[in-house]
Amino acid sequence: MSDKVRDNQAQFLNALFQTAGNIVDAEKLCKISRHSHYKWIREDPDYKQRHRETMCEVASIAFDSGMKLIKGMKTTTVETKEKYDKNGKLVGKEITTIITEHKPENTMVKYVLNKFGDLLGLTQEIEAEEVEQNLIQITEERADDKTE
Repeated sequence: MSDKVRDNQAQFLNALFQTAGNIVDAEKLCKISRHSHYKWIREDPDYKQRHRETMCEVASIAFDSGMKLIKGMKTTTVETKEKYDKNGKLVGKEITTIITEHKPENTMVKYVLNKFGDLLGLTQEIEAEEVEQNLIQITEERADDKTE
């Protein structure tokens, strides 16, 4: 395989990573045909493996981001209310901190799983109620794998 082809493959895989696995966007970004990409997958086992590794990296990042969203995000709002005495003189301020927890809709989580689930060893059909439990279990398993 020529150096030019290897360079084009590397450029396409880099673009694929930058576009979160979107082949059409990767094609536009690096100006290398997606048809070449598919040909390389069919004909070059090394490229096929590097493509899979790139997509696993993309899936892992998407998974980690999805987990952060599933666990929820908290926003903090601070409200200040001035206190006055009977004569209208300012006597102090009352500060109230409000913490609001936001949970995502399961639609986003299902999208991430459907897009990257096969790379992460997940089934594509998953019920919304099972999403959080399954992802927490997978996260724990991944944490165990990293400690071993």
